[in-house]
Amino acid sequence: MLISHELRTLAAGLITGVLTIFVAGCATEPGITREQGDAILAELKAIHEALGDKEEPEPAKPPPTLHVSTVGGQTFGSPTAPLTLVEFTDFQCPFCRRFHERTWPDIKKNYVDAGKLRYLVLDLPLPFHPGAKPAALGARCAADQGKYWPMHDRLIAVPEDQLTAPHIRELAVSLGLDATRYDACMSGGQAAAQVDASAKVANGVGLTGTPSFVLGRASGDAVDGVAIVGAQPYEVFASRIDAALAGLSAPAAH
Repeated sequence: MLISHELRTLAAGLITGVLTIFVAGCATEPGITREQGDAILAELKAIHEALGDKEEPEPAKPPPTLHVSTVGGQTFGSPTAPLTLVEFTDFQCPFCRRFHERTWPDIKKNYVDAGKLRYLVLDLPLPFHPGAKPAALGARCAADQGKYWPMHDRLIAVPEDQLTAPHIRELAVSLGLDATRYDACMSGGQAAAQVDASAKVANGVGLTGTPSFVLGRASGDAVDGVAIVGAQPYEVFASRIDAALAGLSAPAAH
C-alpha cells in the first residue's frame, strides 16, 4: 500500500511516541514479560522501517506539447480532418520502412480514409545514411511534378544499399517525370533548402531519430501535439489517436 508523505510522517511520529512510552513502561508494568516486550518493540521497529521505505510516486507528468511548422510538408488525406499525424522520415531508415509496411496500412484504412486523420510528411535525413538526403531531394523534385506519393512509396521500399542517386533518378524517370526538369530541380538549391528547413524543425523540438511523429491539431501552417517516437505497433498509434479524438469531443470543463 502506498502511503502519502503526510500520513507517513504522522505514523512515524506516533510509532516513535509508542516506542518511548513502551520502553518506559514495560519494565515496571506487571503481566508483560521482558521477552514479550522485546518482541513487540521489534515489530514496531519493523513497521517504522517499512513506512520509511514506502515513497509515494510522483504523478506522471503529461507529455510536452510540441509546436512544429508544417511548411513544405506533403499531405495525404482530408484537409478538414480533426487530427494531423506528422512524420519526420528518412528514406534509408529501416524502421521507417517497417512503419510503412506494418503499421501505416491500418492507420490509413481506419483513420485517414475515414476522414479522422490527415497525414503529413517532413524530412529528417540522418547524416550517417548517405542515401537519405538524395532520396529526400528526389521525392521533393517528384512533388514538383505532382508525383510525390508514388515516388515516396517507391523510395521507402528500396533496400538501403541500393538507395543511390542514379537509382533514385531511374525511379523518377520510370514514374514518367520529365528528366530535364527533374535534373534541374536536383541540382538547384530550393529542394535542398526545404529538406534542411524540415530537419531543423525536427531538431528544434528535440526529435533527432526516425521515424518520429507528432500527433495533434493543425492550426495554419503548424501542428501542436505530442511526440510518438519510433516504429511503434499499430495498437500504440490507435490508442493515441482514439484518446486524442475523444479529447476533442469531450465537453469543455466549466
